[in-house]
Amino acid sequence: MSGVDARFPLPGRADGPTEFVALLQQLKERSGCTYRQLEERAASSGDVLPRSTIADALRRQSVPRPEMVAAFVRACGAGPSEVEIWLAARDRIASAGPTPPTQSGDGSDRTAPTSEEADPASPGRGSTWLRQLVVLLTTLAVVGAVIGAAWLVSRPDGPPQTDRDTVAPDDPQPTASAGRPELSGWVRIRIADRPERCVSEGREHTGRYRSEVAVQRACAGAEPPLTLLQRVGGEHYFIKWVHPVLGTGCLTVLTGGSVVGDMLEPRNECWEDQAAQLFRIEPVDVPVPGGYRIRPAYTDLCLGFPDGGPGSGAELLREPCTGAAEQEFLIEPTSPTAVPDPTG
Repeated sequence: MSGVDARFPLPGRADGPTEFVALLQQLKERSGCTYRQLEERAASSGDVLPRSTIADALRRQSVPRPEMVAAFVRACGAGPSEVEIWLAARDRIASAGPTPPTQSGDGSDRTAPTSEEADPASPGRGSTWLRQLVVLLTTLAVVGAVIGAAWLVSRPDGPPQTDRDTVAPDDPQPTASAGRPELSGWVRIRIADRPERCVSEGREHTGRYRSEVAVQRACAGAEPPLTLLQRVGGEHYFIKWVHPVLGTGCLTVLTGGSVVGDMLEPRNECWEDQAAQLFRIEPVDVPVPGGYRIRPAYTDLCLGFPDGGPGSGAELLREPCTGAAEQEFLIEPTSPTAVPDPTG
């Protein structure tokens, strides 16, 4: 078709909402853009496309609204012809009558199973041999889950998730003073030997990466975003940034890039099984009393400022632990007067 860019996937083969959403995800991947970049590109075209809306649409198994589809496709770099094709496919699938969603206990939309899907052993699904196969597969799955759970118990930290996430070898727990406050809720994270400087958002110093990353800034101008610590079972935490305009993002260790590898970027999606978004926070009293070491989950690494300089904008990095003050932080509870919705 004239005017159609062959580099981008088209939804003509999508037969239902699930396939349509999967192709939207593929379109985002082909664009090479982050959620934040898509939001910015949409705004430059006069569209309103919040990052949270994109993330929510790509998680669901229902066709998004037509205006969201059009804005998303345009932001991914597609032209008018592609937008028309996507909207036509969207209308075709929506008019086919998708399976109505049901509300799950966690408030998210789930696709309601048909009666045959709900009961694999029902007469409509086949004969006795099929029922026996289902029972056998179920038994194998249970056995596998038990073995997996036993393995995880033997390795409390769980499996590594990213390229440099190696399990710390018998790393001793640091000593700390008693009476430390509970680490949860709204906090301010200061650099231990430079308490006038805080961890906040900024840009990578060369300007080659367009999204915000974690940097050091003067505490007097470090908010927004507000910082929220959220415990994620056991010893792990999300470090969330809550911004009145940009919404909520979980700090995520970036990997694989020569420019921003080992820097931290806020991502709208927060996943409890992603090691790159999980951190251990260990109390330490050396070199500064009452401090904390922040360590990416399942690693023997630390977060810190390797240049050791006081310059505003120095990026926070994942790096080998040195015990230096640049890798120690003061974490203090705060009570912000104006709190954005952390789910935004």
